[in-house]
Amino acid sequence: MASLESFVNSLPSAFVNRYTTSGHLLRWGNELLEELQERGFLPTAIKETGCMVEDESWIDKPADLLSLVEVWNSLYREQKFRVEDVNNKFKLLDVTFDPASDAWEAPTLFSDYAVDSIRITEGNILDKAADDLEDYLLLITAGTSAGVGIIISGNDATVTAGTGYTTLRFLHSLDAALSGTKITAAKLIPPGEYLMMKYNSTITEVAALADEFPIPTDCEKRLVPTWLRWCCERQAMATSKETMYWQKEKDDILYSLQAARLNRPITPAVGRRLAGMENVTYPSYKTHPDYSEFV
Repeated sequence: MASLESFVNSLPSAFVNRYTTSGHLLRWGNELLEELQERGFLPTAIKETGCMVEDESWIDKPADLLSLVEVWNSLYREQKFRVEDVNNKFKLLDVTFDPASDAWEAPTLFSDYAVDSIRITEGNILDKAADDLEDYLLLITAGTSAGVGIIISGNDATVTAGTGYTTLRFLHSLDAALSGTKITAAKLIPPGEYLMMKYNSTITEVAALADEFPIPTDCEKRLVPTWLRWCCERQAMATSKETMYWQKEKDDILYSLQAARLNRPITPAVGRRLAGMENVTYPSYKTHPDYSEFV
């Protein structure tokens, strides 16, 4: 999969120099991803995440939520909960959920950030054996990623109990590693005291030009360069002939791709079998006698 930067480099140097540092090209690339998702070109991403219940009934929506699939107890997969969308949150129906938040342990320092793990300094965390924290939820309570919950698949044994550290391994790798600004405080929540949510998410945006551009292979060579060129021309002058030309090129490629994806062989409809009628020769005409039946 190519990076967005490789497509940017195919543009005239004047546009590259003008719009790279301003962030326009990165934004236009993400706009293309959004366009393709709306048209059904990109598969819908399905995610599972831990979520907290506030005031016994209320669950915050994930920032990338597209549509909810289901909510269940993190300890018992079979125990599912009905929810309704109220005030831009999910509200539990038929049941309340009140976890014992006063018993949650809180790490104090974070380091060794990776997409699949993080090192935490113990703080008030007791000595942990390997995988004692399996299926725990690392809930970020402060930082730019506050509210995000990460399922822990396991942990290393505590190094120097009381003053040392342990490494948490994530069940699912993150799109990007955490940092000292994303997480400044967190809590470790045991299974059964948080809920799990499965949902369809929006496309993950590209964070830098050097990142891989998650686009179907049939869109790479034609659509991406044309889209970016149209965006550059539109930014320079929305009514110019060059803008009109590249807009038409962009639309033609999108229509072509859409038609190719919708093109399916059509199987002729076949009538159902009628028992006893298979050997009848058509057309069939009713015969009449040579005499009148009423004489």
